[in-house]
This record gives sequence, structure tokens and C-alpha cells, in this order.
Amino acid sequence: MYLTLTVDTYQGSAPDAPLACRFGAAGGTIGRGADNTMMLPDAAKTVSRVHARIDWSEDGWRLADLGSNPSRHNGRPLASGQPAWLADGDQLEIGGYRLGVRTMARASAAAFDAPPGVHDRRGFDPLDVASPRECAVTEACAHDALARAAVLADAPLPGPRFDPLGDAYEAPARLDGHAVFAGSGSDHVPPEQFAYVPPAGATAHAPAGGIPHDYDPLGDVAFAVAVEPARRAVNPPTLPAANDAIAESSFGALLDGMGVDAGALGTRDTAETARLAGAMLRTAVRGVVDVLLSRSVLKREISLDTTMLVQRDNNPLKFFPDGDGALAQMLRGASAGYLPAQAALEGAFDDIRRHELAVLAGTRAAMQHLLGRFDPQAIARADTRRGLLDWLPACRKARQWDRLVALHAELTRASADDLQALCGSAFNDAYERQANDSADALPLAPSIR
Repeated sequence: MYLTLTVDTYQGSAPDAPLACRFGAAGGTIGRGADNTMMLPDAAKTVSRVHARIDWSEDGWRLADLGSNPSRHNGRPLASGQPAWLADGDQLEIGGYRLGVRTMARASAAAFDAPPGVHDRRGFDPLDVASPRECAVTEACAHDALARAAVLADAPLPGPRFDPLGDAYEAPARLDGHAVFAGSGSDHVPPEQFAYVPPAGATAHAPAGGIPHDYDPLGDVAFAVAVEPARRAVNPPTLPAANDAIAESSFGALLDGMGVDAGALGTRDTAETARLAGAMLRTAVRGVVDVLLSRSVLKREISLDTTMLVQRDNNPLKFFPDGDGALAQMLRGASAGYLPAQAALEGAFDDIRRHELAVLAGTRAAMQHLLGRFDPQAIARADTRRGLLDWLPACRKARQWDRLVALHAELTRASADDLQALCGSAFNDAYERQANDSADALPLAPSIR
């Protein structure tokens, strides 16, 4: 399958030169950076350096929006982190660009038509005695018994000295593509027109004789026997022993990668075990992608910096919209833009561990900050009003209680819109401090140091 993106307009006008890009099954990226599969130059920088990614799966083409400005798919803005499925004829808007989507399958084999048969309406019909071509024979040809055979040719009508049997000898070779439908051709010619050329390595033939008195000029055409096409040679099947050896070697490599001894499996079927290992790997990768997505949502909610896409060593578990896409990228092999599979998994788990410790530290700091806002002494200091009855303790306590009720209502309203209004910067400061300390304290995996 192929997908082609064509720039229809830029800033509302047609581009000066055609701009299009074709994506294969490996997918690619779109952005203003020169290292993208499709580069969209944009001086206004409404297009991010890496704005979107296109991937192919069995379900079809999908586009993941990675830019700071949301892309539009058929007029609708794309939701962050959610893939958009592309179909032929869709429209994309990326920055000031409007792109058309075209999809197509691989080119199929060219159709082949058999040549017309003997009784095709374009060929000769020996029973059609009143056909216009026969009536067009000149009067001089009427005395020649073989002149009527000229209706078999597509060339202009011949003269009275036309030899209907000489054409079969001098006719050009049929096209190779139609050779399977060809019949046997006649090689009879009169002796005076026969130019003898002895074949190499063969004995000389007897001189050609005259035309037999019972020769039928139409017999070779009407009853031509189709030549049976040559059969393609069939490669012998691979020996079962070789297949078993390959399967055993592959299964041994799988167990070696998992660190499992083959003896611990007992008599379990190898195919079933390999299928189970693949299913567990798929479930684990999906879970890691979901946890990292939740981590990214939390960091955006509290205005913390999130991981940005760079030119090299990106973790596919953080940037692909689902686990299946990330797993396909890791199994496909390392590339300049992504980490190797093992390094990506180890890095993802290290990030999750640091995130959990940082959330714990941030939550503790946020609770302490919130309790401080309900401190009775702080509420008393905030009450700056003075009246004639302030010397009465009951009046002061009543006014401070009213202040506490107002503060509770204020924090309740603020927490519905912005968590930072509830706990200030206490959570963010503690989160970043703990995340940095964890990065120094926790040993990184050897492959990502």
C-alpha cells in the first residue's frame, strides 16, 4: 500500500511548484525540519519541526498529531494523543498547508487478452459468402481459385497474382504474449517462389513440390490446434527436517532472549509457548504506553514540562499513539530517530519509577501547603478589621469562622479549574526536585547510560 500527500494550497494560494510525498508501509513524519519524510517549509513556524507521524497497519493508514498547533482532519481538529484514520480523498490542514490524501494498492499485473478465435467476428467466416470483403474482390480475381483466400489478411485486397499460401511462409512471427493461442502455420509455397536455405546441422530436404490437387487453403486456419503453454518448473518443497531445524533454532533464540531454560518448559508445545510469549510482550508494551500517556496527561495538567520529540534517540513508547505501533517500530529495528527496543523499554520503566516517587513527594508538599492555608493563626492575621466589639472574644471568633468559610468556598471553586490555585507551586517544585534526585540515585540500565 502507498499513501500520497499532495499540497493543494499554502496560506490559501496554490503552491508555485508541485509538492507531494509518497509514504510506504514504513510510514514517516511530516514537519518543517529537513529530516522529515515530508518537509513543509514554513517561515511563520505554524508547522512544528516534527508536526505529525503517519503509520500503516492492517487496519489502514493513521496519522498521529505531534505538533504544538493542532492539525485538522476533514475540517475537524485532531485530539491530542488520538490517531486519525486516513482514507482516499481526505483533507489535512497542517499549519498554513492544505493537503490532499490519496491511497492506492501495489500495481497489479497487466491484463492479458486472448487473440480472436477462428470464428471471431473480426476474422474470416467461411459461410459468410455475402460479406463485403468478399464482394470487393476484383473481377480479374474471380478466375483465380485461390484469390478468395485474401480475406484472411488484414492488408489491402491483393491483385490477381496473389499467392494465398506464400503469406503464411513470409508472415512475421506472432507476438510472444499470444503464442499460447497460436495455431500451426502453413509453409506451402509454389516452387518458383521458394528460396531454399538449408538449416544448420541438418540434411538437405527434397525440393518442394507443387500444390496438391486436394489442398484446402482454409484447413490450417479453421482447425488450428492451440500450442500448450510451457509449464513453469516447480521448486521442490523444503525438506521437513530443515524446517524443523529452523523452527528449533528460532525457538531457542526466543528462550535465550527471555532468560528461560528450555528444560523448565517440560513437554509444552513450542508453537503454543512462542504464541504465549508474543501475547505477553504485546500486553506489556500496551500497558507501558498507557502508563506513559497518563504520566504525560498529569504533567500537562500541572504545567510541567513534557518530553519533546527530537532528531535522535526518541523513545517510541512515548510518541506512538498505541502499543501496537510502538511494538512494530521496536521489532522493525533501530533507526536514527528511535532508541533500540531494549533501551526503550528500560528507559520507560526508569521514567515510571521516577514519576511515582516524584508524585509522592509532590502530593506530600501540596498537602502541607493546603493545611498551612487553614492555619488558625494565619486566618487571624488575615483578619485586619477592627470594631468596637473586638474586645469580646466571641465576636473575634465569629469573624474568623466567617473568614474560614469564605476561604473554603474560594479554594473549592479554584480547584475545579486549576490545581495550582489549590496548592500553588508546592507540588511542581517538590515533583521536579524529587525527579532530579531520583535520576541521580537510581542506577540507569546499562543500555541507556
